[in-house]
Amino acid sequence: MMSRDFPLSPVFTLDREACILILISNETAVVKPMSTTGSSVDDAADTDHPEATARPEVAAHQTRVRVRFPEADQQGIVHHSVYLHYFELGRTEMLRDFGLPYTKLEKQGTHLVVTETKLRFIRSAYYDDVLLVKTHVDRLSRVRIYLSYEVLREQSQAIVCAGSTTLAALDSSGKPTALPSELRQLLGVRARSQGG
Repeated sequence: MMSRDFPLSPVFTLDREACILILISNETAVVKPMSTTGSSVDDAADTDHPEATARPEVAAHQTRVRVRFPEADQQGIVHHSVYLHYFELGRTEMLRDFGLPYTKLEKQGTHLVVTETKLRFIRSAYYDDVLLVKTHVDRLSRVRIYLSYEVLREQSQAIVCAGSTTLAALDSSGKPTALPSELRQLLGVRARSQGG
């Protein structure tokens, strides 16, 4: 079982060599050296687990949350389903902080629905822990927003859970529609990659 808490970033230095941490499962991780240029991870990238690969340095939006009693099971551990609520909190607070709350989008006739979600549980969080939800805009398409998340302990910066969601824009009748230009502009400058 993996007991070492790794740094927040999957890219770190080990014995002065840049390395990448590839999470294989909740209990297994692989550490591989990065390329000598540091610009890519070469064969170290695990394409089945994009949340565990190196990412460009784009500032993530951070939302602070304290684990409440009803979010934990009998052992005081955060229930796995709660992380989806934390992801939602992260993205709605991100939009609000960017000046475009979800309620404004709805009034304009655009509804964002989750079409896909992925979760990767790395270690447990407990009742009364203070967590940070880091929300990254990975990319945008004409209709979709691709977001990734890291939930980490505020004190130690240890990642608890990582994952992603894909959201699609629908109009008031429930049909796919283009993302509003204001939303595209706000998120586009924060996206890790363009196009898609």
